[in-house]
Amino acid sequence: MGKGYYTLRIERLRESFGGRCAQCGSDSALEFAHLRPTGLKGRGRGLPQRVHDITKNPDAYKLLCHTHHALFDGRNG
Repeated sequence: MGKGYYTLRIERLRESFGGRCAQCGSDSALEFAHLRPTGLKGRGRGLPQRVHDITKNPDAYKLLCHTHHALFDGRNG
C-alpha cells in the first residue's frame, strides 16, 4: 500500500527545509521543532494539523534530528 497524503506532504516539507538536521546535517529521524508558538496545541498535534501549520508558518519551524530536537526543547536528560 502506498504512503498517505499527509505522510507524503511531510516528506516534501522536510525536503523543502533542506532534508537534513539544521544542527548536525543528519538525514535520519527528522522532526520539526517550533521556534515560536503558532497556536497549535497538544503533544504530537496530529499529522494533518501539523502539515497545515508548517505550510502556513514555515518561519516558525526548524528541521532537526531527534537528538537535536530534544536538546533544543531541553529534554536531554
